[in-house]
Amino acid sequence: MFQASLRELPIRIPITEGESLQSWIEATAARYKMTVRELLPALGLPAPRTAYGLVLDLDPQVLRNAEWQAGLPTGRLDEAMLDRFASLGLACYPTQEIGRPWESLWARAAGASFCPRCLTENGGRWALSWYLKWTFACTRHNVLMAMRCDACGRIPRTRRENRLDHIIDARRCCQYSLEALTTGSPHRSLPRCGASLAGQVTEELGADHPIIACQKWIDGILFAAEEVTVAGLRVPPKAALAAVSTLMRAAVVIPDSDLATRRVNHVATGLVSEGITLPLIEPSGSANGMYGAVSDSTALFGTVAALACDVLATPSLAVAAEAMMWVVPHGGRRIKQSRGHWPLHLESGSTGVPVVDAIMLRHREPALSPAFRLSHRTRNPIPRRPAGSAGAARAGEWPFRPGCAASVHARLVPQVAWKPLSEAFDWQTSDTGVVAATLSMAVVRCGTYAEWDHVAAWLGLPPRLGDTATNILYRMNLAGHLDKALMGIDALVEELIQHPPPIDYARRRWVFRDVDLVTPSRLRRALHASGMTLSDRRRRFATMLLWETITGGDVRFANGRQKPIDRTDRQEYASFRKEYGPALGDYIAIEGERLLLYNNINEPVTWQPEPKDSAGQAWLSAPADMTRHLPGWQAPSRQERLRRSGRDYTPPARWGSRLDPREQRARAATMQIQGMGTAEDYPCGSAGPGVA
Repeated sequence: MFQASLRELPIRIPITEGESLQSWIEATAARYKMTVRELLPALGLPAPRTAYGLVLDLDPQVLRNAEWQAGLPTGRLDEAMLDRFASLGLACYPTQEIGRPWESLWARAAGASFCPRCLTENGGRWALSWYLKWTFACTRHNVLMAMRCDACGRIPRTRRENRLDHIIDARRCCQYSLEALTTGSPHRSLPRCGASLAGQVTEELGADHPIIACQKWIDGILFAAEEVTVAGLRVPPKAALAAVSTLMRAAVVIPDSDLATRRVNHVATGLVSEGITLPLIEPSGSANGMYGAVSDSTALFGTVAALACDVLATPSLAVAAEAMMWVVPHGGRRIKQSRGHWPLHLESGSTGVPVVDAIMLRHREPALSPAFRLSHRTRNPIPRRPAGSAGAARAGEWPFRPGCAASVHARLVPQVAWKPLSEAFDWQTSDTGVVAATLSMAVVRCGTYAEWDHVAAWLGLPPRLGDTATNILYRMNLAGHLDKALMGIDALVEELIQHPPPIDYARRRWVFRDVDLVTPSRLRRALHASGMTLSDRRRRFATMLLWETITGGDVRFANGRQKPIDRTDRQEYASFRKEYGPALGDYIAIEGERLLLYNNINEPVTWQPEPKDSAGQAWLSAPADMTRHLPGWQAPSRQERLRRSGRDYTPPARWGSRLDPREQRARAATMQIQGMGTAEDYPCGSAGPGVA
């Protein structure tokens, strides 16, 4: 509802494309030969108390009223407000940005750069983007932006300028005259500088200059309505801008002895044109002083931004990892620890900026062990640190999908991998079961810092398989199968995160930890139909086969009565399963249903993912087969409560390690490295049993 005191403006001044609200108000006031302070009550706008008071945080209803008075389309003035950059963290004053230093996004609370040629052509209209530090070049005239008045040396649109109490000519400097300020404090009656801003000379760059290309690329981020492409990844605009800022920080702050040389060599490679003169930034007493040196010069800001842009504008992560060589030390050295722990976070991929971390982890992938390649998911399109670990993206942020787990819980994974997975990556000829068990452990380890013996305990496997898994992955790497296996496991994990398996294997491992021998009468009929006779040995083997079917386990790793007596017994059971297993398929399915029904477990008897290709590099979560052979099936309410409560039958990790000396040393190393602010080199992490 419009206020009764408001009325339509008799003379309407159109707002230009990209113009700020403050500039439009000043142009309207000048047309009426009024001061801005005199015009604001007619528009229902309050007098601003800050330099950005007319471009930030105004009542939307006030803007709607002003649009009605000026005959503008509804919502047009929203495009003239800095609030449109709220999603990028730029629509606030530096002190209001909680949890991230102001210099990381280069926000500012006052001042604006300007293009003298634009002011000449448009009669003094100031673009909204000029209020941002991220505008350092004019892509229309291919020149650097000006930051200060040549006459008085001060920045326009700062807090002490007072643009409210005199008729504005936006083409001229509105700062108080330096001579007048010597006589006393600023007062509205004092004369102004009045120097022409439209006539200033700025450096011409040319249409093909890298700084101009960088400015266009950054403009695509600032004004993007949806995700943008960075290093071949589709990312939210804020994540892209944070990546640019992080690499700029690396170029500015890290006082490595040869970083300046590497930057210059990077310029000479052609990734950044040799036409850029790269100033060397001497380390100062504080990081803020170095940030100030960059932010005070559009040429330096644009140059450092172009270095970052060359890394992020690449078509893929692999190319971006190669372009990162200008910031990564040569000769295998680590970045010197200085300015706190931030340089080490950059090198270890734990900056908390997912795009930069993905590039660094892809760069470091050849030097990582198979276990850490699983933890960081280096074969994923987006390598990243486990959710919940130090330096990782927060829950719900890109690349973690809101509402989805960041890893696969151990209770949803069988002891030995599903048959399609084990067939895709079982490269050994001997059937020992350890390869399939290692694949299951790898699925649980993927995206976590869990120790191998902890994972073995969660899956009900012997703790010794923790060391065996390391050896298996090492041998797979020597055989040239590791990359293919890691890609397939990562693709399966991605599918299982979105569509979790319908079976709680941890509960089944607990409920059916010691299965009684099957009923002889039903087994006799099944054997008779297959042309066999019943014996005590076949009855025991059928029970072992039933246990493997419903628990997803391997009798060689069992602890109950179904465990083989010795090697000969294990070989005889393997022959029985191979020869008679297919013929007893229906019998085993019915007996499995009988056990599930008796224990109020409303799940399919068996389930397995389906490969989308023969190489096992893409997977599909198959729908659960709930077809029943026995009558009386329904969804018991007790079972529904059990599932919704999230009850977990996964054993504690200490069951697998029992605090042996090796674990004690690992925990001590963990505490020490966490104190350093990086979790790159320790074998265990803060993540729980496969839970983010």
